[in-house]
Amino acid sequence: MEESLGCQNSVANALRILDYVGSSGASWYTLSEIQKATGLSRSTTFRNLQVLTRFAFIEKDSKSSAYRIGPKVIDIASSRINMLELKTESLPVLLVLQARVHANITLYCLSETDVLSVSLIRQSAVVQAESYAYQRSPAYCSSAGRCLLSSLSGSEINHLYANYTFRKFTDRTISNLEDLKKRLLLIRQRGYEVNLGEKETYTRSVSVPVYGYNGNVIAAIGLGLAPEELTEERLQGQYLPELKVAAATISRKMGFSMR
Repeated sequence: MEESLGCQNSVANALRILDYVGSSGASWYTLSEIQKATGLSRSTTFRNLQVLTRFAFIEKDSKSSAYRIGPKVIDIASSRINMLELKTESLPVLLVLQARVHANITLYCLSETDVLSVSLIRQSAVVQAESYAYQRSPAYCSSAGRCLLSSLSGSEINHLYANYTFRKFTDRTISNLEDLKKRLLLIRQRGYEVNLGEKETYTRSVSVPVYGYNGNVIAAIGLGLAPEELTEERLQGQYLPELKVAAATISRKMGFSMR
């Protein structure tokens, strides 16, 4: 119990330092300034600054020994801003797509080995656009998840799935890393992915990647379908052409350009 309270206090102290350094307006702060503003002891302030600097949440100037917000915080903030921009820019495009294909449309992003459902547009008499509270599911058994994973290198996939346990949800679920790698290679070659009941037996989906300004895959658009809806004719003649147009439009809005 005492150890738990000590850990909580350490986290609280680190957050107080981050809050002050990140919101007080100056560029650089001395140890004394941070200590005085947070009310912590000098040793506690110094110790927490060391930890925060080690993980790049705080940056220390080698000459003056002053501190400022580090690149890790900036990366996190930028990621959040980009996510909000992605949702805003994609919504009108996804609404048009839903009206053309009459299916549930979901926008996904990758988080480690999970795929996050960021936005959903349901197929209904009155079209509803919803924001998920970032619902998670395993990326390896999702068409959108595999689209996102396909942008990673072989070494990145190996690192991500080191000691990972593949759960077999249905008899069609990919159950090992080698089979996943083969599937990712196929996605890179053809530019899309399908799911034929790998997580839930009676669901089907097809997904395509969305690109950011730097050419990296930043999201995937997925169509949720009933088994009888996902025929090869409709896949090639309707779903994929519409999905690719929508993905290209969102990619351009996010700064991507084909060179």
